[in-house]
Amino acid sequence: MFSTFNNVFSVIMVFGFVFSAGVFAFILLNIFSPNFRSKVMKHQLNMQKRIISDNKQSLSDIQQLSSDVQIDAVKNTLENHKDDLSGILKNNLNMTMEAVNQFQAQNSDVLHEMSTRSAEIQKDGIRMMAEAVTEGVNDGRRKIFCKHCGKEIDEDSTFCKFCGKEQ
Repeated sequence: MFSTFNNVFSVIMVFGFVFSAGVFAFILLNIFSPNFRSKVMKHQLNMQKRIISDNKQSLSDIQQLSSDVQIDAVKNTLENHKDDLSGILKNNLNMTMEAVNQFQAQNSDVLHEMSTRSAEIQKDGIRMMAEAVTEGVNDGRRKIFCKHCGKEIDEDSTFCKFCGKEQ
């Protein structure tokens, strides 16, 4: 029984070590690798684009569904009861149908405005993330290349750190 406990404990310890090493490697890559950071940010941008697309489609579906349900309900009410209703009730139903149509038009504008605002906010967020990715890739520096060996060097370098020749 004691050896079983040791085996389980050993497996848990190995799993914990492997997991910790993976997390440590991920953190180091995020800190020291602009390319890795840019790939992570690019993935985040793509996810944001998918979320925006899904939200737009959901808002459009909700708008269409609510419009269809309201119109169908009023039409069914009118069709089912038109023979039984007196002139006054018919006028009231017509006024109700007009009110429903006005309500639908007002909600359509509100939903459209909400989706437009949401898209603008998401657009600004994507623009800001794209700028951050660009800055992360370039680290805020202009790219300068050695005149002799063609390798990238620091902007303020007088000599190439690879071939040693003066710039």
